[in-house]
Amino acid sequence: MQRNITLEMQVENISLETVLMVQKDFDASEVISIIFLLDENHGRALENLIAFQRMSKTGSYSANILLDWAIEASERLTWKWEFVDALLTCQILSVIKKIGVSIPALKNHLLSSQRRYVHPIKKHIFKICENIDSIIYLKLIKILREDYKIILTDHENCEILFLQLMYKKFFTISLGNYSNVDDSVDKIVNVLDQIQTLRELSTEMKYLFAINNIDRKNESYTQKSNFEHRENREKTYEEQELGADDFDDTYKLLNQLTLEDLNSHFKADNGKK
Repeated sequence: MQRNITLEMQVENISLETVLMVQKDFDASEVISIIFLLDENHGRALENLIAFQRMSKTGSYSANILLDWAIEASERLTWKWEFVDALLTCQILSVIKKIGVSIPALKNHLLSSQRRYVHPIKKHIFKICENIDSIIYLKLIKILREDYKIILTDHENCEILFLQLMYKKFFTISLGNYSNVDDSVDKIVNVLDQIQTLRELSTEMKYLFAINNIDRKNESYTQKSNFEHRENREKTYEEQELGADDFDDTYKLLNQLTLEDLNSHFKADNGKK
């Protein structure tokens, strides 16, 4: 019987109670990665994750920031897809199984679907963090300090570092489907290019930024054109004297530190995927 449930039904079965149930299954680094991917309010995410990171050092942290995100995000129709997309990006497969979602079907959907759930550039930053160990991390801190006079605090986690850089507008990514802010990547790419092991990922990042800007502009142009067409048509209807024949056409719906201190915080040091 379970085999006949579609992926859409599996994801739809996710609820706030589901998030409450599984949040205890995440370790501290996984919570940070998930919130980094999901929370589009960089200032709030940064503040929450720095506080969470400090609490996690005591060994008595709570993952309630994940439930807090879910409660707010539940106003969006896509929040459940965002959640499972983030879980798959972080490769937390045990939780995906636990909530009853088919991993092969989810992978296939996310590869074949043109819908964006988690920002593709945030996914790529997560991938970069997967390849940053404590030695590379200290090099990044040094480059930012010496070349750009940027002094970062609370920098014991790679995702938090990138959040700080986004919050300081060292680089920007668009938030929402039709943001007027273009992605800006030049400076962060220049930083990553100075580290040989990150150059390939840096090139991929620049490509993703370019593609993302093009896709967003096309979406925005389509939406704007549809809106202007509707607005002009409505003006025409208002200005003319309507008769019975004027209603023949139907409306179409718009679719629309130190090295020792840092070692335990990096996935590349700990051999995690």
